[in-house]
Amino acid sequence: MSIADYVAIAKQIGFGRAESVVGALAALPGSAETVADTLRSHHLLGFAQRAVREADAQARVAPELCAALASRRPIQRAAPEALLRTFEEVRRTLAAAGIEALLLKGLWLAQRLYGGIDRRPQFDVDVLVRRRELRRAARVLGRAGFAPQAYDLHSRTVIRDDLKVDLHGSLRWAPAYRLEEDVLWTQRREVSIAGVVVPTLSDEHTLLLLVLAAFEDLGQGTTNLKQLLDLALLVRELDSTSDWKALLERRTQENLLAVSVNVFAVILDVFEMHDAAPRLTAALTPHAGCIRHPDRTSALTLLGAAPKSAASLRWYARVYPGSMVHWLAWFWASGFPANLRQVGGTWLSQAVAVGAETLRARRDA
Repeated sequence: MSIADYVAIAKQIGFGRAESVVGALAALPGSAETVADTLRSHHLLGFAQRAVREADAQARVAPELCAALASRRPIQRAAPEALLRTFEEVRRTLAAAGIEALLLKGLWLAQRLYGGIDRRPQFDVDVLVRRRELRRAARVLGRAGFAPQAYDLHSRTVIRDDLKVDLHGSLRWAPAYRLEEDVLWTQRREVSIAGVVVPTLSDEHTLLLLVLAAFEDLGQGTTNLKQLLDLALLVRELDSTSDWKALLERRTQENLLAVSVNVFAVILDVFEMHDAAPRLTAALTPHAGCIRHPDRTSALTLLGAAPKSAASLRWYARVYPGSMVHWLAWFWASGFPANLRQVGGTWLSQAVAVGAETLRARRDA
């Protein structure tokens, strides 16, 4: 079974073509259980179930696959209306404590890119606060009944009544990044989601959020197609009006040029959308020498890699704009002990090897 088969489904989901999604589903090889589980792991199961319903296609999809799709629950905790209400409550609660909050991705992308807040499965509510306010925001929500559940290097997760909120103190963070936090807030915008006005990131910073998340997940072999599809659809929508050259120049100032160029190149190759995004394609041309995958086959291999694979880590090390040895030291010092839940000895030994390999390559250069 090829990851390209699932990319084909994701592309049809992005075009909103239920009939085409059904056709791509019917053509998938492998057992019905494997297909359903793979769709779920890429957060595409809800899209597939909806397409079968909307196209009234039960008779055109194998009974075994229909049963397997119906037997699995999409990765989604709550109805989108409940998630929107939760964000509004979180925002008011934090505002009463003098903490500003922005809604990230999720509901806004669902409405903007897929046609409605109910058309993109969502697991939780993502909220951005200023980095210095992250811990205090978690305490404030704790007093409102949200219990701490988990944390990582850039976020705190709290939960109440099965409603999960991820509090982010940054889009993503690593020692080599030079992103100015104040710019995120001065350029924020207000949007209407299902009739509710909410603050969120600018388009450029929404792109950057998706790029940084994709870079991290591609580099660790943990990405999913819904995440990449969000970025592909936003690129397609913004291509005709964006000054990509200027945008990439701003990423240079943040030490994020290589990350942005490589993730954009992966997206364009995986979804075969150079014709759909000709302005971005042209803007990437001067940076071809720093793109670390040679063709679409390599991009698909990266997307389909196993979690923590050596090849994924090697790609990450080649793209990351700083010292991997420094990154590893920071990762363990900043995230301990939470990072013990995410990685094991095999990953650590691979990461150390990649860091050493990167040092040798840069020394030889």
